[in-house]
Amino acid sequence: GVSPALGAETARATLEAARAAVALGIKVSFDGNFRPKLWERWGGDAQTILRDLFDCAHIVFADYRDIGVVLGGQFPQAEAQARVDAAAAMAFAAFPRLQYMACTQRSAHSAGHNSLGAMLLGRDGTRAIAPQEELTGIVDRIGGGDAFAAGVLHGLIEGFDAEATIRFELAADCLK
Repeated sequence: GVSPALGAETARATLEAARAAVALGIKVSFDGNFRPKLWERWGGDAQTILRDLFDCAHIVFADYRDIGVVLGGQFPQAEAQARVDAAAAMAFAAFPRLQYMACTQRSAHSAGHNSLGAMLLGRDGTRAIAPQEELTGIVDRIGGGDAFAAGVLHGLIEGFDAEATIRFELAADCLK
C-alpha cells in the first residue's frame, strides 16, 4: 500500500503489476495503508490511483477511512464496526472483483498498551470478528500490519473458515 504513495514511477509500476496479475488470472491483495504526507510530497492523485488498484484486488486490507479516500464519502455511524460494515458494502458495490475486506480495530491507550481486534468481511455476507486482545509492553509496532495481512492470506489459502482466519490473523499480529 505504501509503494504507490512514494512517487509517480512506483505508482505506475504498482498499478502495472496489479493489472498484469489480473490479466494472468492471479489473485491480487492490496493493503490500502493510506499515507497522506507521502502522496502530498509528489502531488499524486491518491484517489484515482488507489481506486484503480482496489479495482484489481481480490482482497483489500482497508478500513472505512481507506474506503472514504478511495470512493469518497464519510461513514458517520457511531460504532467502528458499523462504519466498517458500511464501507465494505460500498467497496463490494464499487469493485466487482473484490471478495474480501479485512481490517484491524486498534485502541491505543498508550504507546506501550493497545487493544487490538480485527474484522473480515466477504462479498458473500461473511462477517467474522476477532474480539480485542490487550497488548501491553509494546516496544514497536513495525511489521504488525504485515503480520496481519500474512495471517489473513494464510487462513484463506489454507481454507480456514472466516472465524479461524480472523483469529489466526489476530494471533499473528499480536505476536508480532
